[in-house]
Amino acid sequence: IPLGDKGKVEDAICLVRPLAARSLLDAGAADEAAVRGLLRKKHPVLERALAQREKRGEKRGEKRGRQEMLRRSIEDFCGFLGISLEDGRRQVLDNLDLQGLEALRERLIRERKWDR
Repeated sequence: IPLGDKGKVEDAICLVRPLAARSLLDAGAADEAAVRGLLRKKHPVLERALAQREKRGEKRGEKRGRQEMLRRSIEDFCGFLGISLEDGRRQVLDNLDLQGLEALRERLIRERKWDR
């Protein structure tokens, strides 16, 4: 049966939604159609993978938020102590990871100065 580029295959028993005829010949379109069908079905494996990805994204976002709050608190503390963020300190501060920021904060609290 000729379907043409815009034709669709419909089968309520086998398919969740109509399948574009072009997806039978185009690997990318076939993949997209398969994924769309699995999303629509809420396939458990795909749902778990999406949930895990979302959780990882949330953790990364939380970590970035903690880093930003720690940077701001260090900036505030430096301002309170009269420590300038010039002379490369700003760049150091911007490049530190969470552990480095925590160590810097602890050192600033303990020593009340920022030596290089």
